[in-house]
Amino acid sequence: MKYKFVQTKWQPKKRKLLQDDERDMIYDDDATYSNLETTTTLPPQPNHYGFGKSDSSILTTTSVPMQSLKKRVFYVMGDIPYDSKEAILLAEQIDDLDPENDDVEFIVHLGDIMKARKCSTSEYSKVQSILLKAPVPVFIVPGDNDWNDCPAPGDAWNNWKTHFMRFDQRWNNRIWGVGRQRKRTENFVFLHRGVLFIGVHLVGGDVHEEEWGVRHAQSLRWTRNCLKRYSEHFDAVVLLGHAKRGWKNDDYFDPLFDLIDEAYDDIPFLYCHGDGHKYKVKEKYSNFLDVQVNSGKKAPPLKVTILYDSERRAKKKFSIDQRGGRY
Repeated sequence: MKYKFVQTKWQPKKRKLLQDDERDMIYDDDATYSNLETTTTLPPQPNHYGFGKSDSSILTTTSVPMQSLKKRVFYVMGDIPYDSKEAILLAEQIDDLDPENDDVEFIVHLGDIMKARKCSTSEYSKVQSILLKAPVPVFIVPGDNDWNDCPAPGDAWNNWKTHFMRFDQRWNNRIWGVGRQRKRTENFVFLHRGVLFIGVHLVGGDVHEEEWGVRHAQSLRWTRNCLKRYSEHFDAVVLLGHAKRGWKNDDYFDPLFDLIDEAYDDIPFLYCHGDGHKYKVKEKYSNFLDVQVNSGKKAPPLKVTILYDSERRAKKKFSIDQRGGRY
């Protein structure tokens, strides 16, 4: 009787947890988690759920000869434009991109699209119009200059949402099946050619105590849910945020590192961010690489390639092409 009682109490709790995770994610287009499809057959991966038996039939995989696989490449930029001259430079950088030759299918802007002075609607509109000319979809995460360092953070955040929420969906050749966090729609996820891309709202600058910890807790939950949901269907993870790691976001990264150490120590992670304005590469752990992009004033967008192999060490899994920037 005691055993039955324990089981009765435990099972509803588990189902409720899974339902909460489902409610936390919404998909663009008509995609659902159950009908997403990967484009490669990955090497066998362990169960990263941490409980029970994972369902390998959740995603349909298609076997493709390794030599014929399309490259897994994306551009990444940040901290531009800060003035009218940089706006011209950004437009030139967008125009100079050659995604077809580079096999690139999307770009990521890591935030800080202005100096946090006026944060006027016209500034958001100007950057929006420049980025919309990109030949491939642009994903964007917020930076501190985009809202929390502005004179009126609430108005600035509304401006950012108006101009950049679901920004990647404005292209006809958009990435299909992007998921969003229901409570923080700026956080996104998509599985692309066996790589899991997770965008999170992490900013530096002024700490707004009334929302800071809540937002980090929501972003941590989002990251955990994404890793669980797509478990066994990726051989690498790319985290995308604005802020460099430090005391302002330890409440996000410390629990994440514990999770990686416990359940994902065989998966290489890459964290791409801006904020520091200077190109830096740090190997936090052998399977966690931290790349801080240079400001757009000093360098064109980086080109990141994720290799097809069973390499665990992040430095060997991710190839960074600086593309002639002043590093």
